[in-house]
Amino acid sequence: MAAQESSALSAQFLKAVYLAELEHPRVTLNVLGKALGVTAPAVSRRAARYIRRGYLVRDGACGLALTPKGERVALRAVRKHEVFEAFLVSVMGYPWYEVFTAAWRSAAYLPDEVIERMFARAGHPRCCPHGHPIPSPEGRIEAVLDRPLLSLSEGTTGALSRIFTHDPGILRYLDALGLLPGRAICLRCRAPFNGPLHLHVFDAPGRGEREVAISPEVASFIHVQPT
Repeated sequence: MAAQESSALSAQFLKAVYLAELEHPRVTLNVLGKALGVTAPAVSRRAARYIRRGYLVRDGACGLALTPKGERVALRAVRKHEVFEAFLVSVMGYPWYEVFTAAWRSAAYLPDEVIERMFARAGHPRCCPHGHPIPSPEGRIEAVLDRPLLSLSEGTTGALSRIFTHDPGILRYLDALGLLPGRAICLRCRAPFNGPLHLHVFDAPGRGEREVAISPEVASFIHVQPT
């Protein structure tokens, strides 16, 4: 039991590094400490063990990066997490904006066979509720050819592909606007001087087509696959 818990904690740490790499250009001790709910010195002490085992390398004075070995472990942990999220949404009826925290607490401790049964029961999903591709059991992941919403020119249409935040308040706000992964949108225009982006949302279930405006800060969490 102690060995299983230690393995789960290691996977959880490496998963946190991987997820932080998706959202930050450089994973610092402070960024990782915030994600894990611990201090930067505590992160540094734990990271030193994983560096010795070949899972991490130092990135400058206060940064960390996964090695190929560490990324494989992290992606298997990400699979558990994202399959658990998909199961909570499609089978248990959880709102998509609530599942990250539940999966973060529990998924790492579930046996692989339980995760695979959840995967089958959820309908073999390709993506998690936030739009990110679910890695294979071997720790491989499909490349996603999308672009940040902020990089698109006015008039671009496409499908909202991925959300890069796990803040439940922001996710609930996006849900209220109909801005969910898979939704078709068009960037109508953006106001000058860092003003809001105006989007046309196509066929939002229960809401019909609608116009919404979001701040650049909120837009920074959204990626789109242009059509």
